[in-house]
Amino acid sequence: MKPLATALVLIVLLCSPLIPLASAQTNHNLQWGVQVGDEIILVLQRKLVDPAVAQYLVEYAPIMMNISEGQRVIANVTFLSPIPSHINSSEQIPLSNCTLTRENDSVVVARDLGMIVLPVGDYDFLTQIGNYTGGEGMSIIDDEEEWGTIMDRSFVIFLFTVTIHFEMRYLKANGTLSLMEANVNLSGNDIIDIIFVRWRPGMTTVLPGGLQLLTIEIAAIAVVVAMGVVLLVWRRRQYVSLAETPVLP
Repeated sequence: MKPLATALVLIVLLCSPLIPLASAQTNHNLQWGVQVGDEIILVLQRKLVDPAVAQYLVEYAPIMMNISEGQRVIANVTFLSPIPSHINSSEQIPLSNCTLTRENDSVVVARDLGMIVLPVGDYDFLTQIGNYTGGEGMSIIDDEEEWGTIMDRSFVIFLFTVTIHFEMRYLKANGTLSLMEANVNLSGNDIIDIIFVRWRPGMTTVLPGGLQLLTIEIAAIAVVVAMGVVLLVWRRRQYVSLAETPVLP
């Protein structure tokens, strides 16, 4: 079996325990905190990608490859689905879409991208209906300003220990993305380290970081598996995952 085919099979097997289960809930106070046409400015604060896996990110996460470190993008809200009065499963969670445009040259890097905006007003309900605390390695961020999810997973493949950290944070005030962080570590080496945050005047737009290069094929396959876990979870729920392909879809 070809290496990439092997990796794809492993992705499916590894993702199965990570997909949130549907829950039964009906009462909620969800509402949209933004309107169609609103804009959010985001910046790619860190982008470290080992050359051994860069070719795979072009396929799995082209958005990240089309934005440079320190570059700002404008997320324009293009769609907000109606919010039903009763939500009985995670499949009914309202969805949003945004178009992402590079600020410096107006190049569109993504259309119909979810994950940038969540409904607001009932974060306890979002936690329960998504069953985010029921998955292995999943935890919830819930403080006065932000709500979000963290996935930390570790597994061994081809004698390599692969560790994944995937974090999504949203502002409670309006439900817009505050931070997306994805880190894939292979036996102590950061192979992918991406931080995508809401831009604020005066903030540091490029964060320092180190990257050790691993350019062997088996290492690349292991990282493809790790990124597949992150991206498929994100695509599956649009609230946990580097998001829906074409992604961070």
